[in-house]
Parts: sequence; C-alpha cells; structure tokens
Amino acid sequence: MNSLAIKNSVANAISQIKDVGLLQVLKTRPLEISELQSYLANIYYILLQTQPCLQLAVGAANLQGAEDLGQYYHDKIEEEQGHHKWCEEDLKKLLGDHYRWSEVEVLDSTRALMNFQKKSIVRRPLVYLGYMTLAEQMTVELGPAVIASLKRRSTENQTEVSVSCISNHIELDKEHVSDDYLMMEKFIQSREDEIEIVEHVIQSTEFIKAFFTEVIEHARSKNRNELPNPYAPSANQLADH
Repeated sequence: MNSLAIKNSVANAISQIKDVGLLQVLKTRPLEISELQSYLANIYYILLQTQPCLQLAVGAANLQGAEDLGQYYHDKIEEEQGHHKWCEEDLKKLLGDHYRWSEVEVLDSTRALMNFQKKSIVRRPLVYLGYMTLAEQMTVELGPAVIASLKRRSTENQTEVSVSCISNHIELDKEHVSDDYLMMEKFIQSREDEIEIVEHVIQSTEFIKAFFTEVIEHARSKNRNELPNPYAPSANQLADH
C-alpha cells in the first residue's frame, strides 16, 4: 500500500518538534554544556533501548504470525549494534575521564517515550516501524542544527565540541529513511494498518516534544541549584557555631 499518509504524518510531526524546547533554543544561541550533557545522556539511554525494542518486536511479530516483519526487525538488530558507543565517547570527551554512566540522570520524559514504544510493540509490532521512521527522518532533518550550534560554540570558546553520535546517524539515516518507507509499503496490508501507524507517529510526537522540553528545563534547574547562594552561611561561619 502507498505510505503517503504516513509520510505526511512524519513531516507534520517534525514541523512541530523543530519549534520545541532544545530545538527552539538552537535558533537563538548555542547550547550550554549542561544542556548538551543532558541531551546526549538521554540520547544514549534511547540508543541503549533500541536493541531491547527490536528484540521485543521480533518476538511480538513472530507471535502474531508476521514472520517477514519479524525477520526485518531481526536484521535491524545487527544494523543498530553498538551505536550507543558513539554517544558514550561523546560524553567522555565532554565530561572528561570522571564521566560515569551511573551518574547520568535519565529524564522522566525519556523513560516515558521508551516505555510507550515497548507497550505499543507488544500490542502491535508493526507500529514501531512508524516510530523508527520518525526518529530517523527527524535526525536527518534536525540533526544539522545541533551540529551547527556546536560549531558556533567551538568557535566562540576556541574549544572543540563534537557529537559523533549525531553526525554519524545523519549519514546512516539518510539511507534508512528511504528503506523504512519501502518496508512500510511492503508490510502494510490494510487501511487499518496505515491508520494505526499514523496514530502511533502522532502519539510518539507528543512524547518526543516532552523530551526536548524537559532537556532544557532539567539543565536550567540543575544550573540554578549549582549557583552559590549569597545568603548561605560560609564554611567559617558554620564552624563558629
């Protein structure tokens, strides 16, 4: 079946996402280090969840008698292997040798996004293809703005800040997006299938918008908490008591 309705829903989703939270900030200034840290750490978590989601999709598809779809997801497992390591290296460069994954805060919106994907996969594994397409097309279209922001920061601060996990995915996902739409035309068997994927894209968009909003809010909150309080007693004052 034709995937035009799904293409339109993905395009509409990206037009909404580009004006929210972190992506809105990019239009006015380079990202602060705390914002970049929060963003990368949660992208890392999302990438770590890709393998479990694909494995879940393989099992769910096979259980529902969609072996061809299950094989497609199985092939994607190897294709997506190790992508989280790019993000891990970016975090190490950004934060230095003291970086520890256990110290990273996974945002509520990030967990909610991935939990939603897993629940949806169990119910209807086909719809995960809609999320994958949205995530990959979003990276291709919006990722360059993040790269440009980091280049501005590097120039202003004379310190190189790079994110290989974004730049690498931009290149890989250009091919993936075309493949995703071809696979949808192969696996969509009815108008109902198409409607369910469109609805999943719409719902996923709301979770993604919440993620980009919380990244900025979390970074700002963390910065406020780390600012010195001019009214707080000094260590010497406390010692006197």
